[in-house]
Amino acid sequence: MRRGLCFPGKTHGNINMKVKSLINEKAILSFLAFPYFFRSRVKPGFIFSCYAVVTAILLGSIFYWGVFPVCFVEGTGLTPFKKISEYVISLILPGSIFLIYKRRREFDPGVLRMLVASVALTIGSELAFTFYISVYGFSKMAGHFLKIASFYFIYKALVEAGLQKPYDLLFRELKQNKEALEKSEERFRLSFEKANIGMCLVDLNGHLFKVNDQM
Repeated sequence: MRRGLCFPGKTHGNINMKVKSLINEKAILSFLAFPYFFRSRVKPGFIFSCYAVVTAILLGSIFYWGVFPVCFVEGTGLTPFKKISEYVISLILPGSIFLIYKRRREFDPGVLRMLVASVALTIGSELAFTFYISVYGFSKMAGHFLKIASFYFIYKALVEAGLQKPYDLLFRELKQNKEALEKSEERFRLSFEKANIGMCLVDLNGHLFKVNDQM
């Protein structure tokens, strides 16, 4: 198995590309699902189980049933199926950027930028992979470097930020609600004080406790 995944050749290179396709498909699903699962109440065990089942089925289609389409032919390069799948992935990934940006209020600005950068680098990586013919070609190397950079930004955004600033991530929503409340109170105070008519506030006992300048 190790030789089959690491050494070039008509069969080995094809298996290598099939496994890469499997990884890519799961990564795309992760990018698309992340904005929905972020702060959701879905149990991590359920998500892990779904990933495990999908992974088992895809691996079975490659190594057991042998029904996964051919992805690479040595000396020729990627098959039409593989190229089309890479282009489809590159078209889908901007959707994950849109979904992340749509929920940007839930993310720290720095984390948001790193997540978007990670997705953008992944798009570049997928496009680079469509050009290579040899497993030792430049485009494959460029694609892997872009993929490494993408993983680096994911690490910076989720792992490092979560360890260094855990309270910023955990209580960001609480902080946003507090800021929104303060802004609302400030708008009410200005409206109350600058009103052209007399206004007053009374407590539950009917006693005045605040009046504006027009009273």
